[in-house]
Amino acid sequence: MKKIQLLPGTDLLQEKEPVLLEQLDLSCFDDFNTVTQIINKLANAEVTVTMKVITADNVSATYSIPYIGQINTYADLLSRKGSKFIFYISKIESHHSCIGEIRKKLTGENEYQKMDAVLSLSFPGSAAFQKPHVDAFNVVIIQLAGKRNWTIWDSSRQHEFYLYGHPETMNSRSADELQESPLNQLTLCPGQFLYIPAYYPHFAVAAGDRNDAAISIAISWKNL
Repeated sequence: MKKIQLLPGTDLLQEKEPVLLEQLDLSCFDDFNTVTQIINKLANAEVTVTMKVITADNVSATYSIPYIGQINTYADLLSRKGSKFIFYISKIESHHSCIGEIRKKLTGENEYQKMDAVLSLSFPGSAAFQKPHVDAFNVVIIQLAGKRNWTIWDSSRQHEFYLYGHPETMNSRSADELQESPLNQLTLCPGQFLYIPAYYPHFAVAAGDRNDAAISIAISWKNL
């Protein structure tokens, strides 16, 4: 996989293939790289924060973080480490100023149509999404803690995959069926950024020891 340095003026969205960025300064996220820190920060947010939990059998539930009863329920969920689930918090940019600054650094101050910034957390063995899929937007994955194993396929194979947001394509093949001839396979570690342009199929599974939470933020922009 191509590796680049994030120099002043770099516009990552001009890259036409997946790119790995390493050794970037993530010290601004020092208050956001453990489960406890995240919950404490979001529980004290001025606005209600909702969290979506999705299990391996595609059962989802939404929690309101500031409500203490829901926090207890969530803590109980996390106590079952190793179970197959992942949680997402959308609009995370409104709760951490660092994300806005990183957006600017990644695009060299150029203005693109922004989409969402989503925080995800899961434990080893849990997929970041239920099946390999394609996004119709550009995305940067920032790995804050833990590890995720990523598989990326060439964009020429996009028709074989589920297109996110289009249920009619949900019957696409599973990860096991699609393992042949990936374009890239890598383990994303803390401090690394992974850029995936629109229409590159991908799939990620949390890795590491049983109790290691994989925490990442996905920042997205509308396809150019």
